[in-house]
Amino acid sequence: MPSGLRKALGATLLMLLLGFAGAPRMSVGPVGTDARVLAEAVQVSWPVDSAWGSNPWSAPALYGQWAAAGRPLAGGSLALSAWWHTEGGRWLPGTAARLRVENLVLLLVAAWAAGRLARRMLIPWCGREQARAAGLAVTFLGGLHPMLLEAATPLAARGDLLGLALGGLAAVLFLRGRQEHRHREVLAAGALAIAASLASALALFLPLFLAVAEGTSARRHRPLPLRVRTTLTTLALFALGVSLEAIPRASFMSQSLVEAGAGVLGGLCSPAGAGPFAGTVALGGTGLGQLGFLGSLGLVVEKLGLLLFPVNLQSVGAGGYGLAGILLLLALQPALVAARSAPRLWGWLIAGWVASLLVTEAARLAVRVEPGDLSAASVLLLPALVIATGLGLCATALSGARRSVLPALIVLGYAAISHANANGWRGTAERVDGLAEELSDAARLHGWESTYLVVDPLELRNGHDLLRPALPYLLAGTEAGAGTVVGGAERAALFACLGTEEFLRARERGLVLLLPPGAGERARRVLKVAAVEAPGSAVWREEGRSPQGVRPDPFETRALRVVARAEAADQVLGTAAGAAPVMHWRGQAAQAVEGTVQGAWLAGEHGPVALFDLTGQLGWLAGGRLRRIWFEGPLVKIASAALLPEPPPPASSPAAPSGVFEPLVTEAYWEFPLAAQDWPRGLLGGERSWVLGLCVPALLKEGAVGGADPVNVRGAPGSVWYLECTVTPTADGRALRCPQAAAAVASFSPGDAGPGEAATPLYWSLDCRLGGVTVARRRGQLR
Repeated sequence: MPSGLRKALGATLLMLLLGFAGAPRMSVGPVGTDARVLAEAVQVSWPVDSAWGSNPWSAPALYGQWAAAGRPLAGGSLALSAWWHTEGGRWLPGTAARLRVENLVLLLVAAWAAGRLARRMLIPWCGREQARAAGLAVTFLGGLHPMLLEAATPLAARGDLLGLALGGLAAVLFLRGRQEHRHREVLAAGALAIAASLASALALFLPLFLAVAEGTSARRHRPLPLRVRTTLTTLALFALGVSLEAIPRASFMSQSLVEAGAGVLGGLCSPAGAGPFAGTVALGGTGLGQLGFLGSLGLVVEKLGLLLFPVNLQSVGAGGYGLAGILLLLALQPALVAARSAPRLWGWLIAGWVASLLVTEAARLAVRVEPGDLSAASVLLLPALVIATGLGLCATALSGARRSVLPALIVLGYAAISHANANGWRGTAERVDGLAEELSDAARLHGWESTYLVVDPLELRNGHDLLRPALPYLLAGTEAGAGTVVGGAERAALFACLGTEEFLRARERGLVLLLPPGAGERARRVLKVAAVEAPGSAVWREEGRSPQGVRPDPFETRALRVVARAEAADQVLGTAAGAAPVMHWRGQAAQAVEGTVQGAWLAGEHGPVALFDLTGQLGWLAGGRLRRIWFEGPLVKIASAALLPEPPPPASSPAAPSGVFEPLVTEAYWEFPLAAQDWPRGLLGGERSWVLGLCVPALLKEGAVGGADPVNVRGAPGSVWYLECTVTPTADGRALRCPQAAAAVASFSPGDAGPGEAATPLYWSLDCRLGGVTVARRRGQLR
């Protein structure tokens, strides 16, 4: 068969397999971090009051894009794609898919370069036939390995893919130039290496790989001292070349050369410099120094297992591991057989493969990727290419038909796994598209100059977090303007921020909640939060049902305290061994929302007291102004009932002066000067527990869609960050201490305040709970 026809058929087969493996991903719109990447790229290519001004293609814009991670060529590539695939900055239905196709093209270029490089490195050692077969296998595996396709799908991987493609071409030109005495190609390799450094921090590995290629395969029969000298020269010159990126960085970003040099290395050395991958950091932001050697080794082993068994556990299931294990054995078996006849050669090849894998895994080591969560799989791009290269070399180690049949079976198996992995995107992406339509409909109905808060947004599903990172950008490319804010909050976070200044300001501007669908419903319930009105009557007596004039605002009322009649004490103690009190409510006639909640019995001065905590009751919020509240059992007749903005605070503690309840904040713990004895006790006994809630409504403020950084602690995007920590009494019982709070706050960074803006405060609430019901609460804030 003619060589040209054979290459054309091979390329066609590779494209068909790639289309099969990645088809489910191509039909998906801008989900996950893609929405943010595309929104920022549009701001660069179609600048209209963007964060970087009205000057298109400016250096701050190219460097400042989140997905570019400080690499201008990556930012320029994304901006150029956004300019080409959008109409005046408006997204088209296939915009995200077209950018993903461009990513796959770059992946194919990198895979082809890896195959050509492997072929040229093996020719001096194994001969042309085996080298050609190995190069072809590396190209196919590099384009179809499941983890490579997983890593190349997010648009945020554009910079690394571009860097790999340019670096791979540089390596091929360099080795061919050195082997065939083509000096111009060596110079071209240097230029491509510099370009690769402007696209990705992965280019910092290029000098090391080129030095190895020079020492082992450029001219292997030269004297050893000469090979060592040229190897060190190659390492030094190309290291200097990829470091030149610090000069334009210092010039355009107004940095010193030291700061710019640190920025060049930061993409590999620290999670903070990992750009799009900075959020998913192991152990909630714990640094590698705190993880220690064993912790770091555990992360390496975890990623290695995912590279060898590239299966999305949530989409494929445990059966995928069986297929991946069979493919791994098929790939390694020929190398084990060949090692018997050439132990020295294969010993060096396998040692080099393992060393390359460990070195490349060191990049962004603290960013965790696990089988159940592939959200940050892009950090495995280079290690996955190294794995594919090694598997290609091993699978073609034996001569004869096995040299062709085994790689073909492995390629087909990996294509099937890639297709199954990709199916995890489709169902989740449909939910994201549906929510985007609901948001657009709500914005047309209630106005674009409002804050839209999605309550209980879809979390990790099928191994991907595709909704929460996209929330702030779901209305980008529509009629949304500078006053449109879109975000999300878990149910507990929503109730934690109800009393904050940020929530009140959002309510004044216009706040719309998208509540989770009810039983049997598919669409979310849209609730327009009314402006704050003058409070009505909040107290009534005698009757166990609220009178006509009591119509509380549910957003301003989060607790109800009912004092039972003194003669009801025996009934309380005797009814079902002291069953919990029950409260019912009914909303306005238009919504007709009804709900029921259980409270807790406390001991009062004039009789039993029932306290009802309404935190977490979405039905309480959805009913609008309450129409009726009523009780049952011992509370059919009452002494009094009072609606409260919060559960009542505890009594003053001797450990704290009157009115002083600020926590003692140290690097190891938070301590509150509130003795356990000052908190209320249950009428029927019961064990009390204390919980500290930390809330930062950092994004619940006005700003352009996607204008604020949606990534907060542990990379969990959303408008409101909330975390609950366990609190325990100190040994002497005179204070309450929370060690977890210090670590949680240290891992959270809400970002710097803009000009003229105050820093977003950290709100805390200390709850005393009895049987799961909050019976007392103390609030405060820290800036």
